[in-house]
Amino acid sequence: MEAELTPPQPPVPGKKGNKSAWLNLRITPEEKVLIQSRAQAIGQNTNEYMRRAGLGLEVKERLPLELKQAIVATSKNLNQYLKLAHMGRLDEVDTMAMQTIIQALNQALR
Repeated sequence: MEAELTPPQPPVPGKKGNKSAWLNLRITPEEKVLIQSRAQAIGQNTNEYMRRAGLGLEVKERLPLELKQAIVATSKNLNQYLKLAHMGRLDEVDTMAMQTIIQALNQALR
């Protein structure tokens, strides 16, 4: 009785693993500069940029660490403020301003 062969499974996009295989391609010097500048503009290295673009994954800009830390700190403070408001410990809450802040934080973190 022969063992059944299973076809190889395609890689899972974005899954971290042992990246030991190489893919070489030839491009013009102008294309190289363009690819490198696009990767740098969104805060990614060229390898990660090309990997994500080649796998059809979303290539999005990374937030600088300082900005991300500021957003997280602001959102924590906002959460504490909202908890106080829900407990009735604040006299007046500007809900429209709160919604604007929450939307801005959500947009910045995407």
